[in-house]
Amino acid sequence: MNYSKLIKTPITDPIEMANGELWVFKIEIFKHRQKGYFATLWRLDSYDIAPTFPTVAGHIASESFFIDEGFRFDGLRLYGDDVKYFKTLDDYQRYMLKCLNDELNLS
Repeated sequence: MNYSKLIKTPITDPIEMANGELWVFKIEIFKHRQKGYFATLWRLDSYDIAPTFPTVAGHIASESFFIDEGFRFDGLRLYGDDVKYFKTLDDYQRYMLKCLNDELNLS
């Protein structure tokens, strides 16, 4: 049986986008037993939800959680048959951070 093991989970500091929003990313780096290192990419998002049951007037429930962002950044080759694998953890981490910088037009 083949499997992958979660090796490292770096979380970026907030990144200011052109529209003033702050985005935080979580990169989960895995090691496949035979193929090498690969990752998944998540972005922190928040939702305000107005309950449908009786509560204090104007009560809003705010929730924050990481959502899958790999499909937004198709060029990173995170999913499908074209997943990009690396031989070392450091090489993969540098690749992901460079790709994020390039995709988000950061200096």
